[in-house]
Amino acid sequence: QPVSRKPFFLIMDAYPLVLSLPRADTARNTLGIRHTAYVVEVDDCGRIYTRHRRYTNFLWLHRELRRRELACTLPELPPKKAMGSMEQDFVDRRRQLLEGYVRALLRLPAVVLDDALWAFLDADLATAIVPRFLCRPPSHTDAFDCLTQLAKIVAQEANTFRFCSKSVLSNLVAFAQSEAAEAAIQAPLQAQAALQARLGSRVRLCSIIQSLIAHERARQGLVEVGMFGALLALLWRTTEDAEATPTEAHRTACVGVKNCLKLLLEGSQGMALLDFCQQDDGLSALQRLAGAEASSLHQVAASLLWHGFQNSGVVMALAGAKTGLPLLGKLLKSPDLPARVLANLCVGCLVRQDGALDADAKEHCLEALLPLPAELEKAETAALQRTAVATLDRSMAALTRTNSQDLTDTSVVGSDGTVNALAQERDPALVALLQSLCCPKEIPRLQALLGDIDTQGVDAITFTVVALLDHFVRQTIAETARSGDLNPLVPQLQRLVDLHPEGGQVLDMDSSPDVGAHEFSTTFADVRIRAACVLIKLDWPSDGKLGARDAPAFEVFGQRLRILQSVAQHAEALQLRTAGQLAAAAEHRRQQDLQIKIGGLIEAPHVDAARLQEFYSHLASFAERRKCLSQELKQSRQSIDVLGANMDQRGVKRSIITADLDDLRRVVNDQSADETITEEAKAAVARCEEEYRDALANVESQLAQCRASEVTARDAASRARDAEDRAAALSREEAERAEICHSVPAKLEQLRSHLEEFERRKAVLMHETGQVNLETDHEERRHAAVTEADQEAQAALQTLATVHTKLLEFQQTLTSELILTDDEVDRLRKLDVELQPARPSRLRHPLDADTIATCQDENMNIGINADGDGPVWNDIPAELEFRNTPNFRTFSKLRNERATLWSAEHHWLQEAMSRAKTAASRLELRQNNLSQEERLMRDEEEKLRRDLAFWNEPEAHTARHNDARLSAMAARAASCEEAANAVEAAGAQKLSQALLEQVQTKARSIESALSALRETADGKSEQSLRDRRELEKQCVDLEGRARTYLEGWLAIELDERRVSLFREQACEQLRAEEDGRAKLRLEAQRLIDDLQELNRQLDVTARPDRGCDGEWIGDASIAVG
Repeated sequence: QPVSRKPFFLIMDAYPLVLSLPRADTARNTLGIRHTAYVVEVDDCGRIYTRHRRYTNFLWLHRELRRRELACTLPELPPKKAMGSMEQDFVDRRRQLLEGYVRALLRLPAVVLDDALWAFLDADLATAIVPRFLCRPPSHTDAFDCLTQLAKIVAQEANTFRFCSKSVLSNLVAFAQSEAAEAAIQAPLQAQAALQARLGSRVRLCSIIQSLIAHERARQGLVEVGMFGALLALLWRTTEDAEATPTEAHRTACVGVKNCLKLLLEGSQGMALLDFCQQDDGLSALQRLAGAEASSLHQVAASLLWHGFQNSGVVMALAGAKTGLPLLGKLLKSPDLPARVLANLCVGCLVRQDGALDADAKEHCLEALLPLPAELEKAETAALQRTAVATLDRSMAALTRTNSQDLTDTSVVGSDGTVNALAQERDPALVALLQSLCCPKEIPRLQALLGDIDTQGVDAITFTVVALLDHFVRQTIAETARSGDLNPLVPQLQRLVDLHPEGGQVLDMDSSPDVGAHEFSTTFADVRIRAACVLIKLDWPSDGKLGARDAPAFEVFGQRLRILQSVAQHAEALQLRTAGQLAAAAEHRRQQDLQIKIGGLIEAPHVDAARLQEFYSHLASFAERRKCLSQELKQSRQSIDVLGANMDQRGVKRSIITADLDDLRRVVNDQSADETITEEAKAAVARCEEEYRDALANVESQLAQCRASEVTARDAASRARDAEDRAAALSREEAERAEICHSVPAKLEQLRSHLEEFERRKAVLMHETGQVNLETDHEERRHAAVTEADQEAQAALQTLATVHTKLLEFQQTLTSELILTDDEVDRLRKLDVELQPARPSRLRHPLDADTIATCQDENMNIGINADGDGPVWNDIPAELEFRNTPNFRTFSKLRNERATLWSAEHHWLQEAMSRAKTAASRLELRQNNLSQEERLMRDEEEKLRRDLAFWNEPEAHTARHNDARLSAMAARAASCEEAANAVEAAGAQKLSQALLEQVQTKARSIESALSALRETADGKSEQSLRDRRELEKQCVDLEGRARTYLEGWLAIELDERRVSLFREQACEQLRAEEDGRAKLRLEAQRLIDDLQELNRQLDVTARPDRGCDGEWIGDASIAVG
């Protein structure tokens, strides 16, 4: 039935391809700007690699997928954030959202089939191919493309780990089952591509499975997911398709599926068949193959059982099933001989397996094996018969061709030719099966079937195996290398030759009612003879251990003699049988010779077939000559008529060509005057272009001068502005220096007052910093004390939990919780000792106002009491109750009371630690602010001292003021000079600009004249071009017709010669016909004389005498020979 595919997201959840974003790193680009790089971890079936991607990369992927308009709804991408994108909380939240985004993409088939996601991951082809196969579209063409890519990557051993996943193997099984559910036979023309894709998909699937079978883990996975059953169903469907449409593609698919089944069985040591047989319908599927109309499936079923029987579990499963033996019974009755051979071997495996069958079933199975040796002999006899027929046909054909040898000479064929002819006539399927059964890999199984000859004796299984070996060595007589593969069987075969009938169990064939129907007797002597024939063809013994001068042991010669004796006895029996047949054939031939002689049947007729054939040839030759004469005369008349018609047509064509040539000559004469005018216009345009180029050169020269003057004027104006600015700056500096000289005393007084104020602020800051440091130290000691107290509380709680566990164990041993023995009371007191300390340290060491600053415990109390008095600790009533009445209940009450108090103490200490952390953070912030303020004050102090040093030099200020006044006067003089130079450069620029405008006006006038001349010349040139193109077209046409006309003369000359030849041949035929009439008349007269002589001969031989006792030897007696 058709198999429905699972949803893709379920398949991908099972496939071990995982995308995750485990962390986000902070990096800098080439410009030093920080950004966040998310680490994308790709777990491809256990092989992990990472990629670093920014948010912009994810944004590109999302936009690219939206641009391609895929047939799916894309998940939402986390939005962008302009500010705060580097905060850790935001980065972690975005990383989780991006991880969910890429995992959601991996569950969409349209995204997996697209290239954008794999380009984003920078994944190789093998990583993307398997998911694409899992989400392949339902069309056959797409499936073929996916399987083709899959076959390429599975061929590489490095990619095999991706196919070990159960989801991938299950998908391959589902594909095989879907192919098995639908036929692939002849289709309409429009569906041929889909049909070829389906057949190609089956072939690709087989190649993929064969590659996977070569690997242990993948092969085990194929067995577990049920690939054997899927291939079996696909084989059934493919064979039916091949029977309906016997094409090469169907046959290739069948062979591929068969090879997959064989390799899977061999690689799994039969476990695949064992798992399949244990299913409910496993044996039913094999029975379906065994009962199929296509006999090729019978051999497949038998081959699967044979390869599966290498696993003893399969043998026992088939023997224990109700349908196991009927399945083999169907195969034993198959019309296909190779299938019956394999079925016989499977039955032998059942009989040889201990505990598989009972005695009655074994006897029944042994009887079922009896016909196989006779069937093999029938197949060999049929091949010999076909070889004899083919050889006789070739001999008779050679006799007919040569007519110079006797039949006995031409019917003799060499030994090599006979062997080759026989090999061609044998069943190739049977030959291939025997070669596969006798290969080194299968020899141990044949040894097991032969078994221990001394204990088991000779039974039908032994005779079947020996018969197979005998036929194998017959068919591979020229393949000594293959024959040497049987050397491991030599000891068992030698034992068969040495064994006497009384030395072991002999096969009793007389009990079978069908023995008389066999052509050859299956007695013990036949088994010995066949074993001896196998050994003699193997050149046994040849162990390869003897040196060049060594000799084998004496016992070996006795073994050789026994082999030769058996073979000699067999040869003698064959010789006697052949001699009897030869004597009967000789007697039959003698009687035929006598009858032929009496009837005169060997005399040749007076008029034989050769004589009649000779006269017929003369008559046919005469008729042929007359027919040729008639045809040649008819062809000669037709050629003359055709030649005349061609000459008339050629005269008309020549007249037309002459008239067209005169018209073309007149057009060329008229066109020459127009060409002269066009050339004059072109010359005028060339002269005007030369003038225009000179004008443009003048414009460029003047433009360069104008630009140079403009640059000079601009530089002069720039220098004038710079000089003016410098003069102004120096004048301002002069004024500033003068102002400084007048304000020095006031400035110094102001700076000294600022410095005094700064010193006062600095002292206040230092005092405040000291107070903060003291508070910080106090908070640190307080935090340490609270931390130590909390550790004490945690240790006490852990001790209470341990005591509680021991107390529960102790309770299980008590008989009464109120009345305890002394030992039990002592045990409770020990547990009470384990509960120490009973109170926290803040209560064990009360505060003393005189020793607060010296004791560590008191420091702890200072830190603790700073947060309040703490929880009230009152366990004294419970403790007194236990001391007064020590029993289980009072101790449990004391432990529970302390557990409650310690829990409250722990909670209170946690709150105290939280408050201490808050205060420490506040003090740290205050310290940072004070440190920053201190740095600012240091900078301000340094600036004040520099300013005070600067203003405390009056003579230096006066000298600097004088220097500034002199520099300002020199700068004003230079500014006046640069201004004059700028005015002069501006005048030169205006003059150069006026000259440029004059030159440009002249160039524009020349350009206008040139445009008019060009327009006129272009019009004339275009007209001339059109005229020349028309002339070219006419000339080409006229030249083509003239060329055709000239080429036609060759045909006319050929026709003339052909007419002449026809005339000469007709004359020769007339003369030959006259000679033929005379010869035919002479031959007819000779034939009349011969026929009259034949008539007289028939009158003599028409009265035969009766001979051979009045019997006629005919075809019925020939069959005796």
